[in-house]
Amino acid sequence: IRLHGKSEKDKGDIYNLFNNPVRAPLDLIAAINFLKKNPKIDSNRIGILGASIGGNLAAVTASSDKYEIKSVVVISAKTAAVKNLSLGTKELKFKNAFYIASEDEQNGMRAKWANELFIMTSGDKKVSISKGNKHGSYILKENKQLATDVINWFNKTL
Repeated sequence: IRLHGKSEKDKGDIYNLFNNPVRAPLDLIAAINFLKKNPKIDSNRIGILGASIGGNLAAVTASSDKYEIKSVVVISAKTAAVKNLSLGTKELKFKNAFYIASEDEQNGMRAKWANELFIMTSGDKKVSISKGNKHGSYILKENKQLATDVINWFNKTL
């Protein structure tokens, strides 16, 4: 997502970028479209892994057939943010999702939200709550077995 890593900078408001349900998914949609156009990629087997705001967006793709995503890994998501990014859909239903959070992340709220999202999921689903308070991709850096679990998840669900 723009404003992260080595991406080009954006002159827009970062709060708007993360919370505007029309603007926030644009980079994700561009990436999905890029993958679908690549003849070397099986467009029926696309998976998304996202952390923090990326986790919220990954969850959004699992809640709508319009993205045509087969499986997701959602790290450190927030239920209310996912609902907002889904254009306020009150009753979300996710499919094929693996939720990850730390037990003390944001005073236990991220673990609570991971479990909430898990309950709203059909198909293959999994939740993993790690010890500690790491957020986002730092959870994977801290827990090497969890990184293997993610690879196994995609091997199983894609």
